[in-house]
Amino acid sequence: MGEKQAIKGKLRLITGILCAVVLLYPFNQFYWNYGWEINIPYADLLVILLAIVSLAYFTKDAVGKKSFTISKQILLNLIPLLFLFITGALSLFNVWPEQLMVSVKYWWRFVGFYYIFYFLFIQFVASSERRFWKISWCLYSLGIFLSFMGLVSFIWPEIPQAFHMATPLSWFNLFPYGSSHNLLAESLVSIILFSWLLVYRYQEKEYSKLLYLGLAFMIGTVLLTFSRTGWLVLWIELFILAAIYYRYQFVSFIKKFWWIGIVILALLAIYFITFAQTNFVTSSNDARLAMIDKSWLLFLEHPWIGNGIGTWQEIVSKDIYYVYEFGQPLEQHGVLWKLIAEQGVLGVVVWFSMMAYFLYVLIKNYLRFSLTNPWRWGALIAIIVVVGQLIFQLLDTGYYSAKMWLPLGLAFALMYISQNYLNEQE
Repeated sequence: MGEKQAIKGKLRLITGILCAVVLLYPFNQFYWNYGWEINIPYADLLVILLAIVSLAYFTKDAVGKKSFTISKQILLNLIPLLFLFITGALSLFNVWPEQLMVSVKYWWRFVGFYYIFYFLFIQFVASSERRFWKISWCLYSLGIFLSFMGLVSFIWPEIPQAFHMATPLSWFNLFPYGSSHNLLAESLVSIILFSWLLVYRYQEKEYSKLLYLGLAFMIGTVLLTFSRTGWLVLWIELFILAAIYYRYQFVSFIKKFWWIGIVILALLAIYFITFAQTNFVTSSNDARLAMIDKSWLLFLEHPWIGNGIGTWQEIVSKDIYYVYEFGQPLEQHGVLWKLIAEQGVLGVVVWFSMMAYFLYVLIKNYLRFSLTNPWRWGALIAIIVVVGQLIFQLLDTGYYSAKMWLPLGLAFALMYISQNYLNEQE
């Protein structure tokens, strides 16, 4: 009994740390500071602790009474990391000397660390069904919290703007989540999908109406962000989900909920008549075009291996003409334009091949499910999560960050869990 209690205690500790990582992963500017040079997001510290505790437990497990196996797919997912490392390393040949350390740090931290810990490791440790549902409750709670934060900022904006929108709020005069409306939409479009799966699982419960209400709250908050990328990704995700969920009844679904299309068209009309005409949006469009021009010029200088991974922002910030016109650049809007400038054709091919490979694996898994197997919805959500993140990165760059890799890791964990029920079916 004592040994069993100890094992349960260790597993609860692993689950608790994992839930804390999930709750903090979007807050990538919530730092632990040490001295002048070291600042690490708390989520990163927790995911490192999670890795240490988990590996200590599972490694002991491997030589003990239980078996310890790593999914073959997790090992195969190491291959894209190898190619990401190679293209990043090749790009270092063209880095300006004063930017070498910045590029090397970006290479090992944003390529290596986030891929290994937030993608590979998360999909391994979250592949327990019981643990995954606990994580789902954390994601749902996080989505409600972010939505509440967005609603408050929409009603009482902290930063003066020409048009009210849902944005992250400050904590004690700091912005641990950032201040952009796009950042809020980026996390919610993935959280909404995992939350839908949670609602689907508990749809027979008495409190399911409250879960549906919370889900609608999240969707409404994405709309209030007025993030063009967020809107596009959200509607594509919901369209795919609705089309497959209703399948043969999709036409009747359209007839029943035709008013949703009217609401969407009305929102778009309001957007283009009001918000799209503000200086905030028009200046943003001009800045994006200027960024694309700059990326294209950098691409022409080194078309094959780029100018150095993680250097785009450093290079553009030294362009006095761009800075004079638009201010300091925060990040390139669109992974394609960032990649062609930093890693050239090879970087673009590797990144998009990686995403295509992920989709291939997930779609292949989904097609093995029969229409009567309820876990096909878990397999489907895994696909839509990756589709949503791919589209989001095409228009707004958050790649090589926890906001992209953790949802992808959870999508693969969901695939592994669903495969257990596929084997039972077969």
